[in-house]
Amino acid sequence: MFLRLVIVSLIILLSCNFLQAQRGNIWCFGDSAALDFNNLSGSVATNSSVVSRGSCVSIADTSGDLLFYGNADGNSGGFFSGLIWNRNHDVMMGGDSVAGSGWYQEMVIVPNPSDDSSYYVFSIGVTFQFGLMYSIVDMRGDGGLGAVTQKNVQLLNFLMVDCILAVKHGNGRDWWIIVRKSPVPFPGNDNNSWYSYLISPTGITVMPTQNVGTLNGTNTGRLSINSVGNKNRICECNFVD
Repeated sequence: MFLRLVIVSLIILLSCNFLQAQRGNIWCFGDSAALDFNNLSGSVATNSSVVSRGSCVSIADTSGDLLFYGNADGNSGGFFSGLIWNRNHDVMMGGDSVAGSGWYQEMVIVPNPSDDSSYYVFSIGVTFQFGLMYSIVDMRGDGGLGAVTQKNVQLLNFLMVDCILAVKHGNGRDWWIIVRKSPVPFPGNDNNSWYSYLISPTGITVMPTQNVGTLNGTNTGRLSINSVGNKNRICECNFVD
């Protein structure tokens, strides 16, 4: 079991590029697993309520203490299989039936730039055509354990490639959300269409669609972006602030 945990940890270390931006001091993932990275001399294995082969997200406060986490599990069926858990590892108030269907990069947490106690949880539909949705977590709810105050608000309504990404804006305050349109199940409709949203104190602003990189014919991928904007990998994107 310990060896499995180490192997999974290494996989996550290699695949997650923006953990500092998401305040990822504590990771909750897999089958009831979690890792605490607050100890600089080494990670500490602990437990979570996640039981999923799919997406898992978590966020800590600026002191490194767990705020909340979430996951989606296709084994439970349907496209509202997402759950959001509070720091006590109980389902958060209103945190059931969040959009998500058990893929691997279909959820991401973004702090609200206008409210230190509020967070967006974005979800994409890779198998089910719910497109891009978001829910809002308010940490003032339920006596400080948090509550989902808005759920499954739709921004897009078509299938997505499994590679949602949140990137901190160059101004150090705002965020970008970047997603890619899936050509599945329409063979021959390969595309290089990217959709981005600016998360700022004024809310969520849709940006013009960009056509960047090679044409894609699948619903799987991985998205990495560097701060300069002159390097790209896998999905061949090149966004700048």
